[in-house]
Amino acid sequence: MNSAVDSGQDQCKSPRSVPSLLDGFASADSAGIIQKNVYIILGHGWFQRWVLLCTFVSLTVLLMHAFAYSIVGRPLDHWCQPPEALRHMDVQEWRNMAIPILADGSFSKCTVYDPPLPEEDEEKRREVPCNRWDYDSEDRNDSIVSSWDLVCGRLWLYSISSSVYMLGSLTFVPLAGIAADRVGRRPTISACALGMLLATLAAGSSQSFQVFLAARFVISATSSATFLLVFILLYELTGNANRPLYSLLAASVGSVLAQLLLFALLALQPRWFLAQAFFAAATALVAIWCLSLNESPVWLLDTWRVRLAESSALQAAAVNGVDMTKARATFRELIKMLGKREQVSTGASTGGESKLNAVIFRRRAASALASWFGVSFAFYGTGLRQATLPAPWAVLGFLLQALLFFAAYYCINKRGQRAALSGVLTALCLCSALRTATLQLGLSAEAPMSRMVVDSTSAVAMALNFSYTAEVYPTMVRSLGLCISYSVGRA
Repeated sequence: MNSAVDSGQDQCKSPRSVPSLLDGFASADSAGIIQKNVYIILGHGWFQRWVLLCTFVSLTVLLMHAFAYSIVGRPLDHWCQPPEALRHMDVQEWRNMAIPILADGSFSKCTVYDPPLPEEDEEKRREVPCNRWDYDSEDRNDSIVSSWDLVCGRLWLYSISSSVYMLGSLTFVPLAGIAADRVGRRPTISACALGMLLATLAAGSSQSFQVFLAARFVISATSSATFLLVFILLYELTGNANRPLYSLLAASVGSVLAQLLLFALLALQPRWFLAQAFFAAATALVAIWCLSLNESPVWLLDTWRVRLAESSALQAAAVNGVDMTKARATFRELIKMLGKREQVSTGASTGGESKLNAVIFRRRAASALASWFGVSFAFYGTGLRQATLPAPWAVLGFLLQALLFFAAYYCINKRGQRAALSGVLTALCLCSALRTATLQLGLSAEAPMSRMVVDSTSAVAMALNFSYTAEVYPTMVRSLGLCISYSVGRA
């Protein structure tokens, strides 16, 4: 009896039990251990998969907008429009009488006889430039070419519109990167996604070419920024074990989906209204998805927004099925470790080490910029063009691309990001040289094969560029670094 009483008294005097921590948590203040501890708290599951799916749709929409001219800007056969008094004439009759015939036997697209109908004195008839055109299309508004007469003397406007689109990502994307590093990933992603949706609606309903150009500029800027920042969010939410696979999937699946959708739209050749409705629906899906995303707890911790970081990290832990009691206790321990590391790093003098790290960082950043410039030229210059490969070559291309992705993933796990990217870039150089030789020698039979190899290799190199660049830059400037690299590639 007395022993039981003594035992009860001992329990009353014992200190309050401390909640146990999550398995795998390490009590060390090194940067690598702290990063690992963050991902132990987050766990892995549907929280990361939800962001991964968002990268799929955002990249798909980005590429669909980038190559939208193959759908809404396709070239149309055209000829000078007859004057009002001759509008009753049959098209073929009008062309036979009023349209000059060129040396190759085709009808002129940019000139008409004046007067249009032959008279007794044929010498008085002369060729004059067209003022208006008719098009080989059921609806004049099915293409921007016919809607705003972007032909002949106005063809330069078509080229300008393509340049304006490229200029959007070149000028705005770095600003979005700065905003994401200053105010956060989530608010910048939401603003860009909503801006992209509004611009898409404006482009689809525009009545003037100037409004259409402005809308396309905004679409280019916001669609690129949206995908890049969602990719960074995924990178910062995914632990080292799953990051290589998720990064490759994020930068590749959307590209495949975009190719399939563009090929289908090219085959169907939908009317302007249906094409714009499809683009708007896909963009709306991206906007809604982006609004559901959470802020990056890694960025919040790096900027010492501890309460917001705890809220975001615990939301991720809850979605992924992590024990919440242990997660809260582990997060408190993590904050203590960060505080100790901050004190040590502030008091320590590491001038020589800092200079060495700065040199290494500059070299890696320069290599990332060079890689983006070359790979983007190959990807946007050859991939996803209007002219599609024959079906057998397209299937072989997808199989080759999948094989290259598996090889790249294996190399990343064995040798690291830089080795994998270096290998793919070497292969891309060789493939590009082979394609150039094929074209120069006029080997038309081998042209589809060489193009297929270049397309597949450039797609894999583009995917590796995203993850390598995100790895090069630290959290505080990661958005700016990736956005500038991307802009350099699009220049």
